[in-house]
Amino acid sequence: METTERLEIAALKIEGSIYTGETSSAAANQFFLAPGDTARRIRLMQTAEVGFLTDRGRFVSQVEGEVIARSAGQSLASGALSQPSTLP
Repeated sequence: METTERLEIAALKIEGSIYTGETSSAAANQFFLAPGDTARRIRLMQTAEVGFLTDRGRFVSQVEGEVIARSAGQSLASGALSQPSTLP
């Protein structure tokens, strides 16, 4: 039986590389902390794809991420992923 795909963490995809964090801002910080030319990084940031990594290792867009989150009972409120409620 196949389980429902879930969002694991916020992510940015820049030139094929993926940077992650609890929020997209935290993922951007990871990008800027990596070694390299700062001016080039600022230019590349304008091309970043914003999305999520799933528990299956897939990078998905924000739009697809919203669909996955709804299906899995997750909330994207306040920029953080939450688990489905276990309250009755």
